[in-house]
Amino acid sequence: YFWASWCAPCRREIPNLKRLYGMYSGKGLQIVSISIDKEDAEWKKAYNEEKMPWPSYLDRTGIANLYKVKLIPTMFLIDQNGALISDKLRGESLAEELQKLFQ
Repeated sequence: YFWASWCAPCRREIPNLKRLYGMYSGKGLQIVSISIDKEDAEWKKAYNEEKMPWPSYLDRTGIANLYKVKLIPTMFLIDQNGALISDKLRGESLAEELQKLFQ
């Protein structure tokens, strides 16, 4: 999940991700957040405010560029074999896809 502290749509998506993580983490869902913030303090403040229960990192090495992230929030849904399922899911469409995957 590529996001930033200053990105309102990113912050609005986090409660949905927390809900889905609570539902599916026991079945194998793992979320990794990568912030594109420029300042450690901004990222840490937002991370602490959001209380994300999954690993979160600050992009210090340009991984967002490697994944060709143009807009945030951007999510890559990847299966257990490393194959990309989608990079266009958010909100209810993400919830529907996860429900199908974890039936």
